[in-house]
Amino acid sequence: MTVRELRFGDDEIRFRLDGVPDGGADIHVRCAWFPRWRAHQDGRLISLVATPPHPGAKAKQEQLLVHASNGEVVLTCDAPMPRFWAGLLFTLLGVGGLIGWASPTRRRASERLLRSGWDRLRAGWRQNFVARPRSQRRALLITAGFFVVGAALVIAWRGSTRLAAPPLEGVGMEVFATSPAGERTRCRSEWWRGRTFCDGDGTVVDSWFGYSGPGDDTGEFHRQWPGTRVSIPTVGTTIELRFGRVYLGTARMKIDVSTAGEQQLTPVVAGQPLETKRAYYQDTLVFDVPPELRGVHEFKLRIEERSPGGAIVFSRHLP
Repeated sequence: MTVRELRFGDDEIRFRLDGVPDGGADIHVRCAWFPRWRAHQDGRLISLVATPPHPGAKAKQEQLLVHASNGEVVLTCDAPMPRFWAGLLFTLLGVGGLIGWASPTRRRASERLLRSGWDRLRAGWRQNFVARPRSQRRALLITAGFFVVGAALVIAWRGSTRLAAPPLEGVGMEVFATSPAGERTRCRSEWWRGRTFCDGDGTVVDSWFGYSGPGDDTGEFHRQWPGTRVSIPTVGTTIELRFGRVYLGTARMKIDVSTAGEQQLTPVVAGQPLETKRAYYQDTLVFDVPPELRGVHEFKLRIEERSPGGAIVFSRHLP
């Protein structure tokens, strides 16, 4: 069996098969699986399913398996997503419901229902809390406060396991910028824009997605993960991110990175820098953690920009 006339286009793969035995054959295509892929031959749909990767690729990167016979095979990534039509149906039903609810009669009935539920909630609050003696109300509030404060103390003592930007910028992570001339400034939170901004050179810290390569020569992306992006426009600028207390319980710490340009990334645990075991580009950084630094410690991440207009997305690699 031979494969010839292999061509790649926008969201399309074409090739021709010769010498396929009767009944067809399974063809393993080294392309990342996605639910929108579908295959045609002679104007008809043919079987296309996900299959485990070939031995040279990273694990869990499913690829394409096509059952085809002699002739041209066309793979296109334009099929509807799974449950698309069900989602469209529910969307149309929701729009129709909103239109029906917009009528004056329906709206008044909905308002009466909401007002009745709110009145019942207020009555229950008064009956079960306000009507109690002051001593009982005080005891309930003290008990609730004890549990909230206790949970916060346990979380702070245990430390975080992830390196992620906080849900609200400016709370839980501090960012500092050091210019090539050595001038150090604190970056300001722009929580209404979902980012931290450094006035000196325009560095931006926000949440973004990183990519990890497949580990072979296909050039495909097989994994997308949420992380923290640091975009540094000026060469020589160093950004320091302070995460507070972080739990380091193993002999090695791994950080997934996805980069544009060249950066030097250095974790600092309890004031002591950790040395990386190898250079990286869209890879996983590995750091040795000395025994005395394992556990919960103050954690910083320093990123030095070595190319103009670079950016890095990172996230702690957890099992």
